[in-house]
This record gives sequence, C-alpha cells and structure tokens, in this order.
Amino acid sequence: MCIPTHHVHHPLISHLAITEAIYANGASIFFVGYSLFQVPSNLILLRLGGRVWLSVMLVAWGLAATAFAGMQRPVEFYVLRFLLGLAECGTFPGMWYHLSLFYDSAHMGMCMCVWCQSMMMMMMCCFMYANEDVLFGVCQ
Repeated sequence: MCIPTHHVHHPLISHLAITEAIYANGASIFFVGYSLFQVPSNLILLRLGGRVWLSVMLVAWGLAATAFAGMQRPVEFYVLRFLLGLAECGTFPGMWYHLSLFYDSAHMGMCMCVWCQSMMMMMMCCFMYANEDVLFGVCQ
C-alpha cells in the first residue's frame, strides 16, 4: 500500500485564502443554526404542512448554497454557513413528514431503511473515490 505524502487542500481554502481554522469554524457555525432552529422549523412544518414548508426549505437551501459562489470574505462564509444550517434544519424532518402522509407506519420503516442504506452506500463510494490512491496503491 502506498500512502501519499502530499496534503490535499479543499478548493475553498486555496481559492479564497481561507485558513483551515476559519473553515472549521464555519463548519461549526452550520450546526449552531441547524440546532437552534430545529424545533421552530418543525412547529412551522406542522402549521404550514409538509408540501409548503418543504418547498420553502428547499428554495432557501438552494439560495444559500448558490450564494457561496459570490463569497469573498470569511465573515460572508460564516453567515452563509449559518443560513445554510437554517435552511437544512427543516428539510430532513419535512421530507419524512411528507412521506408519512402517503405511507403507513409499516411501509415508512422500509422507506427509512432503504434511504439510510442508500446513504451508507453513497458514503462508501465517495470514500473510495476520494481515497483511491490509498486504497489501490497509486502514488503521485
């Protein structure tokens, strides 16, 4: 097995000259927004319904993710990570709530099982792709 000696940088870090500490702080700020607005988002979900709230969350998620293209400073990175956390906090519960309107509890368990297994397979494929030089002994 060949272990590469070069350090791989995230494109965001090299393009905007953001340090790894700033990037780590931004990743943490995402979870602050996600955690703070999880309960309010679920309460709005119950009031507005899954179809409306899920649509709002997905549009907000898309807008927040698209805004990263115009980011220039670390403060903007922090704000956008926080907003992305706000947008994502209602998406997952909204998806399951909306699916629960169509499937009974026995079938919802199977839906969750298939979804979770597909996520695990996707993560394994991404890990293998990202680490193919380590896994397959290819050195650069």
